[in-house]
Amino acid sequence: MLFFYPVKHRENRPFLTFEAYRGYNTSSKRPLEKELDMAKKAPAAVDLFSEVDKVSWKELQESYGLTTSINQDWEYKSGSGSRVKLYDHKALRSLNLLDMSCAISTKNIGYGNRALVRSLFETARELGDVAGYPDHDISNVYALKLAWLLTKHFPRKYEMQALFGNSGTEANEIALKLCFNARMNGPIRDRGRKEFLAFRLGFHGRTLGSLSITCSKPVQREGYPTNAIAVNHIPFPARHPFYFFSNNGEPRRRNVSATEYIEEFLADCDDGKIDLSVISAIFLELIPGEGGMVIPSKDAIEDLIRILKKNKVLIVVDEVQTAFGRTGKFYCFEHFNIDPDIVTSSKSIAGGLPISSVLYRKELGFTERGRQSSTFAGGPIPSAVARTVLREINQQNLPQRAKDLGDKVLGPALRMIAQDFPQVVHRTDGMGLMHGMEFWNRETENPAPDFRTKVMHEAIKRGVLFVDCGVSSIRLTPPLTITGGLNGDKSNEIGKATNVLRDSIEATLRKTSRII
Repeated sequence: MLFFYPVKHRENRPFLTFEAYRGYNTSSKRPLEKELDMAKKAPAAVDLFSEVDKVSWKELQESYGLTTSINQDWEYKSGSGSRVKLYDHKALRSLNLLDMSCAISTKNIGYGNRALVRSLFETARELGDVAGYPDHDISNVYALKLAWLLTKHFPRKYEMQALFGNSGTEANEIALKLCFNARMNGPIRDRGRKEFLAFRLGFHGRTLGSLSITCSKPVQREGYPTNAIAVNHIPFPARHPFYFFSNNGEPRRRNVSATEYIEEFLADCDDGKIDLSVISAIFLELIPGEGGMVIPSKDAIEDLIRILKKNKVLIVVDEVQTAFGRTGKFYCFEHFNIDPDIVTSSKSIAGGLPISSVLYRKELGFTERGRQSSTFAGGPIPSAVARTVLREINQQNLPQRAKDLGDKVLGPALRMIAQDFPQVVHRTDGMGLMHGMEFWNRETENPAPDFRTKVMHEAIKRGVLFVDCGVSSIRLTPPLTITGGLNGDKSNEIGKATNVLRDSIEATLRKTSRII
């Protein structure tokens, strides 16, 4: 047992340490001299917090780095506007790249936005804290105001409510639970509806429920139990031919009209492949960013939704990447005649801070308290920052800016590149500032993922960062604040990026003997 006795301080005699107390002789009431001598000889404890600063980047990355990092030699340093500053530990040099990925669509208002940074620090100063009490037990006004803003800003007829999560995948998990809850206990109770529909190409997250409805790349699903829920994946109703991964992981090409698409869907219903009477909801990613940046046919989408609504199927729209002005409207679904029952979003809602939102028709809400909670969701700082981001998007009219730049600058430039390099560019298309370019070998009609990767590497040498997607595509999703030579812009960063893309394709063609 440990006993503690008060020790009076005497001149030239230090207080006994906790280690000395451990050696206290309870019978003689004095320290054991032997153990005190041992304590003096013991090596000092290693200060791990100082030692970690001495560990090399290479050792840290090899032992603890994410295996999914695009370039494990790069370290993020900072960002400003449309540019990201990195350090290349292999080349021992700094990089200042024009970021056409928008930090995977998390920086719609750009890097280093001053209003965002000010909001973060002001909220922390007001609270005297950075996290507050978990919102699922004690509400904070920042989350409540954000919920009010999101629901009042919703552009459709339903009265909406809001729930918060920490990421896009958590938002989609919450949406799944809302659907189950509504069918089990809610006003649209139908306990036989336990299955879901989702698109091929769609990416909805990496937790097991979200992964069950994801169908963009084999590597994301392989080896995991993706039967957490019953899902029927249906083809994506694209308006152009595109490549996708089949069930066995092989790339295939698909090209059907809107009429043919609906005929196929109805035939699958008639044949019993799809039983709409047991379908609870469909999850729609209207522009599959991870799946290949494929744009849907408006007619096919609207006809499909009409059929599903008629059969009492809930409509869940995944706007994790497409919301907040990205496609030229505040939400992507506004381009279509859709009244969603649930909308999920994340990524740019707070400039990259971890928060996501789930907007849902009020009557679909959880029927009892405690059915859904998340410790950090709706935290005061992400909520306050998200409110600032929404204000910036509205004040700068970024959805309209995205539409103008996409229609007048980015889209035309990409189409010219496609016309000039038909032997390697299969298609290019997009909406707003969400575009993609798919590569192929025209002679073999096979996708060219290696060629795509080499083009990206050439672009990095020239100061522009692109990110891959789909089978053989790159995505172009720059900050909505990027300059394009319109509306008083003093520079044309989009022009620089597309010129670099052209030069990178030319360089890759010169260096490549075989397009694969």
